[in-house]
This record gives sequence, structure tokens and C-alpha cells, in this order.
Amino acid sequence: MDFAHIVGFAVIIGFLVMAPGPSGLLIIRTVPIAGQACGFASIAGFIVAFCLHGSMSIFGVSVLLAKSNLLLSSVKFLGAAYLCWIGFKAIHAAIVEIKDEGRTHSGNHRNSLWISFSDGFFTNALNPKILIFYIAVFPHLIPPGDDAMPLALTLVGLHMGFSTIWFSGLVLLLSSLKAVHFNVPMQRMLNGVAGTVFIAIGVNYSKFLV
Repeated sequence: MDFAHIVGFAVIIGFLVMAPGPSGLLIIRTVPIAGQACGFASIAGFIVAFCLHGSMSIFGVSVLLAKSNLLLSSVKFLGAAYLCWIGFKAIHAAIVEIKDEGRTHSGNHRNSLWISFSDGFFTNALNPKILIFYIAVFPHLIPPGDDAMPLALTLVGLHMGFSTIWFSGLVLLLSSLKAVHFNVPMQRMLNGVAGTVFIAIGVNYSKFLV
């Protein structure tokens, strides 16, 4: 296993994870409004999505996807549309009264965790930038040979681990901002701003359509 490949991938993935984007924005919106547990649920969705992308690339599914312009464009369109959908949900929440997640019963809390996980998963599973990364960049980081599979699994694990550490730190930081929690005007403003940015990102992602 080539250590240089691992270091190079770590640098690339570091920029990919820490760069401002829908994942960080989702955490910034989720934690102050729905709570720390929902923030970690979103991270779990991120990790499952990265595992899916890595598996598709390792087993050649991404190659088949790349060869079909119609299928690839459809996935990218769904990604842009989903971000817009999250944006519209956030703006709607900014208009109507926001319920205090900390005072809802356990059934609603479980539902909130599932929604947060789903948003985290689809935000990354349908993210055109991550999709293109695993189609166009990731395969070139894996040299042919007997060590290809262990190296590929290591790189995917590195992506998952780096993302977990970075976004978990963000969740913990946001959890400490008590001024926003249970403050309905602040939450409405946060939802409005985040929703607008989500829609802008979704519209901007249309440039990735082939």
C-alpha cells in the first residue's frame, strides 16, 4: 500500500470535506433548531452516503453510471432538486411557527432523527461534486495490482473518518451556542437564510448537468 497515495488522498479529501457546502450548511441549520442528536443523525447519513459512493466506485458501478449521460444527468438533477427541496422546507419553517424539539414526545423525536439522517444521506448521495469526485478522481488514486482493494477501502474509510471528526466538531460547537436554542426569532432567521442558500446551491449545481 503506497503511503504517498494515502497522504495525497487525505489532502484532497480534507479540502473536499472542509470546503463550505451543503453538508456543513445542513449541520448549521439542524443543530440549533433540532438539537445535537439530530446533528449526529445527519452525520450518520453522510457516512452511509460516502460508503455508497465508495462501494459504487470500487465495484465499477460508477463507471457504468459515467457512461450513461442520461442516467448521470438524472442523478445530478435529483441532487440539485433535493437541495432546493430542503431549502423550501427551511423557508416554510421560517414562516410558520417552529416547534420546540426539546419538548416533543419520543415519537416525534425519533421522526426528527430519521428526517435528519435522510437529509444527511441524500444531500451527499446525490451531491454532484461528490459524485464526480468518485467517478473521475477516485479511480485514478487506486493503482492496479493486488493492493488495489485494501487501498480503496482505506481511502473510503479515511473519507468517512475525516468527515466524522470534522462535522462532529461542528455539531459540538453549535451545541454550545445556547443563545440560538429555543429562540424562535433566531431560528426563523436561521431557517430563512439557510433555505435561501440551499436553493441557491441547488440552482448552481445545475451547471454540473451534462
